[in-house]
Amino acid sequence: MTTNDRAARLAELKQQLDALTEEGRATEPSTPEREEVLERWAPIFAAVMALKEELEEG
Repeated sequence: MTTNDRAARLAELKQQLDALTEEGRATEPSTPEREEVLERWAPIFAAVMALKEELEEG
């Protein structure tokens, strides 16, 4: 994967993360709905952090 590919993927993941963050904020704390959003949010957040690290190293 090239640097441009990584940067494009990072932008895409950030958009997904932003959408899930907004969705999560629209739910009540400590509810099954919020937990479901967090379950989808966590792997995307991890992917964002990994790509950011790769780009900083590269």
